[in-house]
Amino acid sequence: MTRNTNPVKLYEYFAAGRPVVSVGLPEILEHNDLVRIANDAPHSPRPSALHWPKGIPSLVKARKAFAAVNSWDHRVAEIETALEELLPKSKHYRSYLQRATLQQGVSRSVERFTRYPNWELIIVDNASSDGSAEFLAEYARDKANVPFIGNQQNLGFARA
Repeated sequence: MTRNTNPVKLYEYFAAGRPVVSVGLPEILEHNDLVRIANDAPHSPRPSALHWPKGIPSLVKARKAFAAVNSWDHRVAEIETALEELLPKSKHYRSYLQRATLQQGVSRSVERFTRYPNWELIIVDNASSDGSAEFLAEYARDKANVPFIGNQQNLGFARA
């Protein structure tokens, strides 16, 4: 069980810049430049491990820097970035003679209810004659994440 233990307390001690003496768990050994390892006997650190000066500025700084990149905020940001890469970015919407539906759906639903953090809505109008193209062009004009493509003729669903 200890082979796969992540020593969360280590981050807390490091955040305070405090020196740490520990047994040689695999996760601790990865940071042996910042931790003193005491393995002489179970639960009994070597005397030399206990005599570690507390105020060495370079070690205090290194511990705090390590803790900063292992904070919960940093880990959440890493997870969010990984999730954003997994989420599909684009939703394609093709329209033809649907102005009334578009005015309600696009402007009131898509932006309001999407949960994707990095969304993009690609709108293609297939030469509508009911004002849809003008509405969509105006809607997309100031939105970098909403490109609008207005076809000059109806190319059919698949080609749009």
